[in-house]
Amino acid sequence: MKKKGSIETNIAVLALLISLVAVYFTWEQLEVSRLHNRLSVKPILDVTPHAEGTDGRNGFYLTNVGLGPAILTSFSASTGDLSMEGFGSDRWQSVLNAAETNENCFATGWPREAAALKPGDEIALFEVTSANDSEFCFAEMIKLMGGVGIDVKVGYQSIYKEEWVKESSTRVESQMIKQLRAQLQLLE
Repeated sequence: MKKKGSIETNIAVLALLISLVAVYFTWEQLEVSRLHNRLSVKPILDVTPHAEGTDGRNGFYLTNVGLGPAILTSFSASTGDLSMEGFGSDRWQSVLNAAETNENCFATGWPREAAALKPGDEIALFEVTSANDSEFCFAEMIKLMGGVGIDVKVGYQSIYKEEWVKESSTRVESQMIKQLRAQLQLLE
């Protein structure tokens, strides 16, 4: 009889151990699932200058290349000694003037607080307007890309309230931009 109780006790202990291991692996799987859920809606913002000519994009663009919506939490633009922060009214005119660029060449859009960019959205922070002398204005964009430039810092969060900051500049390290900039300086 004693042996029977001992077998039952061993089976109960073994069942308890198996249950504990199952609970551990279930918990680990839950953590992996949570991580997957967060990554599957992670926004990734990119801020890039483009000078694609008359039929393309010509300006400074904010794009969500991630898988989830990005909610803007902060924004600043600076050049030289001037720095503009926050949301509200369009401040590009001051920034473009400080960068020694003709602000009349650009259509501008200063971001709004808590604005959301869905995956694949691209918005122009400023872009060459077609209403003015396009050759002169394309030259102004090249000046921004190869000259003083404008730096931006964009704070954003995911729907899970995880926060990131993207910093970028209109300046481009390109031999072609350097050559175009040098040619423009000769014309000035």
